[in-house]
Amino acid sequence: ADNELVTFYESNADTISTINESWLNDPKSRFYKCFDYKQTQCNSIKLDTLIDKYGLPELIKIDGA
Repeated sequence: ADNELVTFYESNADTISTINESWLNDPKSRFYKCFDYKQTQCNSIKLDTLIDKYGLPELIKIDGA
């Protein structure tokens, strides 16, 4: 939902940042306890809202687990 407050975990390694806290704290994760993270509160925005404002994107990059 738009304006939903989410926690973003920013890593000091530029490729490991995420909003998935369990991914960082799961002992099975290859990144478990490997990096320090700074927590930042962010407001969410739906993709539909962005499309309404800016039009259809040519490309969307999504990383998944």
